[in-house]
Amino acid sequence: MKMKRVVHLVVAAVMGLSFLSVKANAQGQPSSWDARITSLQGNVNFYPASSPKQGYVAVSGLPLKSGDRIVTNAGSQAQIAFNGSGVVTLTPNSSFTVKALSQSKTSLFLGMGNIIAKFDHLLSGQNLQVQTPMAVAAIRGTEFGVGFSKASGAKVGVFDEGKVEVTNHSGHEFLKPHQELAVKSKNGKLSHPRPLHYFLRYNKQMAAIRKSLAAVRLTWKQTHKDVFRQQGPDRQKVRKQLMQKMKKLAQSRHHHHS
Repeated sequence: MKMKRVVHLVVAAVMGLSFLSVKANAQGQPSSWDARITSLQGNVNFYPASSPKQGYVAVSGLPLKSGDRIVTNAGSQAQIAFNGSGVVTLTPNSSFTVKALSQSKTSLFLGMGNIIAKFDHLLSGQNLQVQTPMAVAAIRGTEFGVGFSKASGAKVGVFDEGKVEVTNHSGHEFLKPHQELAVKSKNGKLSHPRPLHYFLRYNKQMAAIRKSLAAVRLTWKQTHKDVFRQQGPDRQKVRKQLMQKMKKLAQSRHHHHS
């Protein structure tokens, strides 16, 4: 199926969390990622950090905060952009939580399903992590995938470029391009790296993500010249407006079915 809407998710897989701020680092970059939903396909739900049990129909353009969760249903996908440097795609039947957005310690949590992502090479001081219930992956900038289900465990893979360190209680392993590994249970050991197999099914998605990141990078340069303004009041204003839109839509649907 051709992917029109892809969700690119930061994966520096090492299960962790981060925070949002508007300060800049030594390189002049904002200290927190401006993570936003950039495209949606099908039925995607959004659970805000402020009310984690209250789900809304997700809308494109929504700025994300630490604690927000996105859930894709059957036949659905979502794409998240991180500044102009990374894109994460959530495949159908996935649950993804933004734990922390600080660029010094970015944490994402995959509770179910798969994410396919591409990030530019990170600068000094930037750390990206992706956590699952069974393993953690950490990256410096790469093309990668992370998958998890209770039945089959966790999987991490690297596509054409990059390097990922995967860790759990049993130790750690390094993945190079065209390699993947798996861990089948919470107390299980990491498998040794092996040729890419499980993630080969997502080669078309990765090709779409590469194009998507190029487009996101261009848009970011054109519309985010003042990163502090975008991360500050304007970003909060956009989130407030879109949250109101989602709540009105939820109320309308509730009245329609009652």
